Amino acid sequence: MIDKRDLQPDAQVLASFYASEKLMPAKAFAALIGVKPETESQMRARRQTPPFFRSGATAFYRFDDVAEWLQQQRVDADCGQLGRRQAVKDLLG
Repeated sequence: MIDKRDLQPDAQVLASFYASEKLMPAKAFAALIGVKPETESQMRARRQTPPFFRSGATAFYRFDDVAEWLQQQRVDADCGQLGRRQAVKDLLG
């Protein structure tokens, strides 16, 4: 009979794999964007995060996907209310 402990991956092996694949656990992503892990989980369920992988109950993000997602979240400081009004005015002609 197989002992379940034999099936548990070694923490060091997992850490090495995550580093080689440049993967970030969901908890680290939550900390990076300044939200609670529960909030990150809700965002992920609503597909408001970068693409992710699942390994068991844990989600992981690729560093490159996180960097791209963060770039997409950028808001220019000079694009305030006046900028939006001008954009609408330009669209309406």
